[in-house]
Amino acid sequence: MEKKEKVIKKYSVVHPLFDKKEKKCDVEGLGRMKMSACVKYALLSLRVYLILMAGLVVYRGLHELGVF
Repeated sequence: MEKKEKVIKKYSVVHPLFDKKEKKCDVEGLGRMKMSACVKYALLSLRVYLILMAGLVVYRGLHELGVF
């Protein structure tokens, strides 16, 4: 009966600060991103939601200060 040898794999972990520098991509020539109508609607609704939530925070702050 043959004995199977146990193989141990070793990995080297390199911190990102000490790793080799990578070439960055040039984004100037990419142009605008094409989006479907569904994506545009989702981004618009997210923007409206964030504006409303910021307005509520401002209103709550002013209400706590006694302005309203």
